[in-house]
Amino acid sequence: MITVLRCRIAAVLFLAVAAKSWAWSDHASLGWPLFQTMPDVIEAPLVETESLKAFLVQEAVGLQQLLADQELWARDNLVHYSPRPDALAFDASSPAENIVQQFAYAIRINPTLSYSLYRQLMAFEDLEGGMQPIAIAELTFLQSAIKGNSLRYVGLDPNVLVMPIHVVAAASDEPDFGMDVDLYEDSGTEFGDQYGFGDVPFGNSNLDYGNQAPFHMGFYYLDYVTRTAQPGLLKTYPEYRTHLYKTLATYAFQTGHPYWGWRFLGWGLHYVGDMSQPYHAVPLPGVSTWRSAWQLITGHGDDAVQLVSNRHGAIESFQQQIMHRGIARQDWQGPIMQALVGGSSTAQASDVFTASTLKNDLARESSYAASNMDSVIKNNLPAKIVSDPNFELAGSAEDGRMIELVFSKGGQPAVNRMTLVVADQLERFARYTRSWVRTILQDGRMCVSSEEGSREACFMP
Repeated sequence: MITVLRCRIAAVLFLAVAAKSWAWSDHASLGWPLFQTMPDVIEAPLVETESLKAFLVQEAVGLQQLLADQELWARDNLVHYSPRPDALAFDASSPAENIVQQFAYAIRINPTLSYSLYRQLMAFEDLEGGMQPIAIAELTFLQSAIKGNSLRYVGLDPNVLVMPIHVVAAASDEPDFGMDVDLYEDSGTEFGDQYGFGDVPFGNSNLDYGNQAPFHMGFYYLDYVTRTAQPGLLKTYPEYRTHLYKTLATYAFQTGHPYWGWRFLGWGLHYVGDMSQPYHAVPLPGVSTWRSAWQLITGHGDDAVQLVSNRHGAIESFQQQIMHRGIARQDWQGPIMQALVGGSSTAQASDVFTASTLKNDLARESSYAASNMDSVIKNNLPAKIVSDPNFELAGSAEDGRMIELVFSKGGQPAVNRMTLVVADQLERFARYTRSWVRTILQDGRMCVSSEEGSREACFMP
């Protein structure tokens, strides 16, 4: 009986995390108001764009050792880590024409993406003369992102000057373009067969982005029954990705490649943002393990999953619509904007984002906030959205009318309550973003002696 119950619990949890793999929608717009308040970002000198190939060719020798050390760190410090096969180690002697793919294999990201030079236009920006608009399809192969994306992007040429805020903002959204998709043996890709992650521990094969979930979610505070019933939920990789990109960003800054310093910083920031979203720290917020098991036993397991999925989607749609409205008006006064721009909060310049911060602090805070957030969503949206298991929010007309629907349920007080619960989560996002950025910039400020030996050249602002 116990074994059967564990399997049923595992099935419910598998479906729950499979149903939702995105965190905050449009990380670039989410970070933009926050970066405006950070002098280290908004006042940083312009940087010269540089192709990934150029960076790798110039720094191949140093990267070989750096990535070897990174792999040893991961093996020693991450309990559920799947080691990278030794055959994929970065080799500085690789031909230049293959070096980008070899780097992708060495850090185990999807090698089919272009990793080209681009930036995202914010809602208030116009497409000016000289800008090269590019379609989202040039940046991602994910049909779900292509079909549902109304954002605008412009390409950048090599060796042109760009503001760091544009680099880091765009880069913070990039991992959702497919960088962590199809990395498993059962993904049906040649590289997935080689990467050593095994079969996907959880995810939804019916969604084109479904198997990225273990890289964007961190269930570090599961109860004993859940851990026992579904140990695959523990095989997550946000810690791996943040440590990797923090290491690469610091190295790029220190060796005189500020463009890639900012871009790697943005890549890692994506996972910090994901872990500030409670739905990425708790599989079924507001539903106890035993209740979820009972729902499955009584034939209502899929219902519980659908409700959680709809609530997750609803809060993200509400957040995105409020954010885009504020950014388009450049209005920074509302509670959500103030959560991002209203000062340093409890995060001071001395705060350090360590190797344990994401798990021990950020994920813990998000898991504590999950139940209350789920309750607010449930109580302030129409029942069709949050309590009807036969309704699918994703792709529906309702998905684009979230503010209006909240208002229809409870008037302006309901909008205010939803706004405040989002603001609470974004205050946490802002706090840890500041810590993340400041730590990397501080670590990257290393001066080296010039060839003349008479002065020091600092690569960091």
